[in-house]
Amino acid sequence: MTTRPILILSVSAFLLGTALLAACGTTTKIPNAWRNPAHEGMPFQKIFVIGVGKNETNRRLFEDRFAEVLSGHGAVALTSYGSLPDSQRLSEAQVRGAIEGGGYDGVIV
Repeated sequence: MTTRPILILSVSAFLLGTALLAACGTTTKIPNAWRNPAHEGMPFQKIFVIGVGKNETNRRLFEDRFAEVLSGHGAVALTSYGSLPDSQRLSEAQVRGAIEGGGYDGVIV
């Protein structure tokens, strides 16, 4: 009688494990990207992180996390929300001004 609950528990654990592994198999696709063909691979030293989205909280969370990870790899990474206004529509001049004024050698959007 004790064998049946153990069997049910084992099968449940197996199914849960299989489901978790299947969930990890998803891929993310980048529909559009540009890479400078003249870049010869020297590492960036000061990177400006710009999050784009409708939700300001998500923008800040994205920028903070991305900057944290880049900093962990030795780069100086700064978030845009400190120098760009909270707006869904920024002009090109606003973005360029923040980048050029900060002396960044790389930008992640």
